[in-house]
Amino acid sequence: MSPQTPKKKAIIVCTWDWYYDSHRLSIAKMLIEADYEVVVVTRLFKLQKEIEADGVRIIDLPFSRPSLNPIGELGILRSLRKIYQAEKPDLVFHVAFKPVLIGSLAALGKTIPRRVNAIAGMGQLFLKKSLKIRLIRLLVMTILRFLFRNRSNQLIVQNRIDLEFLRKRLNLSSDQLHLIRGVGVDIDKFVPTEKTNPIPVVSLVARLIKEKGVLELVEAARILRRRGVKARIWLVGEPDKDSPEQITETELQNWESEKLIEWKGFQNDIRQIYADSDIAVLPSYSEGLPKSLLEACASGLPIVTTDNGGCLEVVDDGSNGLIVPIQNSKRLADALATLIGDRQLRIQYGLASRERAQKEFSLSLVLAQVRTACGI
Repeated sequence: MSPQTPKKKAIIVCTWDWYYDSHRLSIAKMLIEADYEVVVVTRLFKLQKEIEADGVRIIDLPFSRPSLNPIGELGILRSLRKIYQAEKPDLVFHVAFKPVLIGSLAALGKTIPRRVNAIAGMGQLFLKKSLKIRLIRLLVMTILRFLFRNRSNQLIVQNRIDLEFLRKRLNLSSDQLHLIRGVGVDIDKFVPTEKTNPIPVVSLVARLIKEKGVLELVEAARILRRRGVKARIWLVGEPDKDSPEQITETELQNWESEKLIEWKGFQNDIRQIYADSDIAVLPSYSEGLPKSLLEACASGLPIVTTDNGGCLEVVDDGSNGLIVPIQNSKRLADALATLIGDRQLRIQYGLASRERAQKEFSLSLVLAQVRTACGI
């Protein structure tokens, strides 16, 4: 009897355990089903038992998400190189901009047959325009252009604007670049429900930071109140205390005392939030492709969002929702008022959202595309 062939090994590198659990758990399960041993390298907070219960091994690595300075990440780079040297993976899967940059540098000179890099969105590095950020951006893009000369490096992006931008900037070949729109949504888990709210509920589900358009939504709530338009505005999520853009608890409490919003905090079951909502809103400044809108689509909700690349992948203006300019509270209020005042339009857009989720964003479709990128 021949000895059993050892399993291939895959390492998933992700900044935080909650982000892995929320956005990339399905990738680990896919790899396990493909008979890989899976190791997750992430910053651990409180989800170790839950993650290990899925059959993966964890290596704690203290990423610090807000920092944009690659020089300050040399300790993480050295640690990751040691991990790759010890583990000898057949596949590495880097998730988000910082792990893509540091992980690809760490893989230099290592015999790793497949290197997959998933960028969810361009984030602060491309939103801000200060001299410091522009210099860091130039350095980062120069490093990435060098790294992607290695044709084993694969890049996954989530929207067409990022696709064209990075194709040109990084000089990528067609077999290196993959457009996979989001992380997918379980269309059997998120389903439409009948709406019976006497006053329409508008829900924003997101990390509570300025870049998600929270300030604009609060101002839109003030505008709606002045117009006499009645709605309940739910903010669902927690302040991101590691982000310089965080919305503080004091701000949230003040808005609640003004009766502008209802802060629901972190919710484990977003299905119930969307079941109880009439409209989903995300006035974000920049997105790869937001998971919250995929779940809203599958839940059969009409959506109000902004004209950034990721959100435009989910919403067709006048089909399954309304698109407004970024950082424009008046236009946001106008769009919300349109849907708040027209139940039949909400139903029409909601049906279109559900159909789009089924055809374009199902988890099974996305995982099939990820398998191809991973060479499985």
